[in-house]
Amino acid sequence: MPATEGVSGSESVRVRVSFRQEVLPAHHPSHGTPDPMVRRWVEVEVGDGRAALEQTDYGHPGRFNPPQLRGVSAALGSREAQLLALVPVLANLAG
Repeated sequence: MPATEGVSGSESVRVRVSFRQEVLPAHHPSHGTPDPMVRRWVEVEVGDGRAALEQTDYGHPGRFNPPQLRGVSAALGSREAQLLALVPVLANLAG
């Protein structure tokens, strides 16, 4: 039986998280550096709240810069620290 079977009502909140990691080639128009660049992109939906975050290894291949918020709705505005903490956790899960 799924853990959510039989659960309903206003107490339920749906959380959706999307994680994407891509490698952009050297001299790509978005970064222009002589090395490939890794970009991680996370999108989060919690109830009516939405947030987008990005993390790259721009400027020093293999060593990631801190994640950056690229958009956050008012509903998640007070959750910046938790949102930023998601990026490295999701990267570890993705392997």
